[in-house]
Amino acid sequence: MNEFDEIWYLLANPEVRRAVMRGEFPTGRDHYEIHGQAEGRQPTRPADRRPAAAGPQAGRVACLVMAYSAPRVLAAASRVYRAMGWDVLVHLDAKVPLSRYANDMAGGAGRCEFIAQRNEVFWGGMSQLEATFSLLNRALGGDYDRFVLITDDTFPVRTPDEIAAAIALPVDRLSFTALRPDHEFARRYQDFALYDHRATNPRGGGMRVIDEEFFRLFDEMKALRAVGKKKLAVHWGFAYWALTRATVDDILGVCLRDANLWQSFRFSRQPDELMIQSVAGNFLSDRPFEPCPVLMEFPPTGGPKLYADLDSLPEAIPPGQVFARKFPDTAWAFCDVLADRLIAGEGPGTLRRNIGRE
Repeated sequence: MNEFDEIWYLLANPEVRRAVMRGEFPTGRDHYEIHGQAEGRQPTRPADRRPAAAGPQAGRVACLVMAYSAPRVLAAASRVYRAMGWDVLVHLDAKVPLSRYANDMAGGAGRCEFIAQRNEVFWGGMSQLEATFSLLNRALGGDYDRFVLITDDTFPVRTPDEIAAAIALPVDRLSFTALRPDHEFARRYQDFALYDHRATNPRGGGMRVIDEEFFRLFDEMKALRAVGKKKLAVHWGFAYWALTRATVDDILGVCLRDANLWQSFRFSRQPDELMIQSVAGNFLSDRPFEPCPVLMEFPPTGGPKLYADLDSLPEAIPPGQVFARKFPDTAWAFCDVLADRLIAGEGPGTLRRNIGRE
């Protein structure tokens, strides 16, 4: 076998990826040669799911959406994304019935593609990153040269022209900062935690049943404790970003070729705010990063702040931030009006003034 795409194989086959990261196979290629070929798995991305021969197209953007509880907000936001010519790819948490979510979106579901590779997402667990990688697996088969990761309760707060201009710049937008070893967020990495199971997730809810999956994960964590976590400088930042294709390729190359790195973050707390950020800070430190494009506010009373009407939005939105999170799904009517005005070309200043008069 001459042609084999290690990164694609591990992205497309999450159960194989987990086996490789557990140390059951040295690489994805080893799995393919021992089992995968006989099982009918593809060694490379199928031709009908590859970028066109011309390669990535400048300005082509894939909007990657992590969806769970705000279908009507996403329905309104997707109108703005499509006005910019973006494709909207959606990972819907496997706990949520697709038919119900699409029905709640009404006509908005037709503006989105719901990817087939779905994960059950546990708050603060590695499953959040695995859902992100499922989105990237689908998007990397297209001719996109930019990828934007947001949630379904995120909404644009600038006009399509302003957003397109900001995202089209050849820069990566990912906020992260290096942490002191004694910082409380660094402890999220240093400590061992099992968030990808209902029995031990702090927001698991319902019956906390200890099953075979729990014992399997627990044994993996014990094995990691025996060898220790990967030594690196821990970086923290918001989980949302806008990245170029080259940077996405580099991040995936680091994450999927280092089993100790993967397992170290798998058994940490909130790795969606640590893993990609730490990879960027440790392995991609030679390239510039601009701040995250998503505005999130955390009042002293606890957050994040909810944006339910015009008055809740800040008077001035920082430069470079073109989205805001969180918009509750009950604010769908406000989001519809906001989408209309943004598509009409009204920026933040005129938006507040004109809507305020009505």
